[in-house]
Amino acid sequence: MNFGLAYSDTIKKFSLKVTNLSNQSSVHRSVISRFRDARSIKTDNLERLVSALDDEAFVYWVSQIIAARNLQNRPSGIHAFNRVIEHLDEEEIASVLNAIASKLMREAAREQPVISPSPNDDNDQLAQPTLDEESNDRPKQPAGTERQTKQSAAAV
Repeated sequence: MNFGLAYSDTIKKFSLKVTNLSNQSSVHRSVISRFRDARSIKTDNLERLVSALDDEAFVYWVSQIIAARNLQNRPSGIHAFNRVIEHLDEEEIASVLNAIASKLMREAAREQPVISPSPNDDNDQLAQPTLDEESNDRPKQPAGTERQTKQSAAAV
């Protein structure tokens, strides 16, 4: 992919305004337009245009160029990550480890089944007797205790 076409894709993806890029880079809008049409521009203009991109847009622009090259020997994700780790100081490594731990905790939380009481599992109902519909003056026994009450009364 041509650098200019990748830049054009980046502008579209991030909804960037050519006027803002022109102001930030001090590159005339007509030069940006030519660049987006895959025409040549001076190296210093390219440097200024790339510098006008924020980090996320810059990474996207570079990734478009790299993807178009179809590199045969590019390092896989883990190998590239290992090379980056080698250059980190202790504080940066701690930050990476915290990010990894946070991700693992979020994933574990998503995998945990959420147990909620069913409407039929109301333990409070067993603890609080209610009035029997047939007779408003005696409490109704919780389900399953009627047999015990009748057996207790027969034993007396």
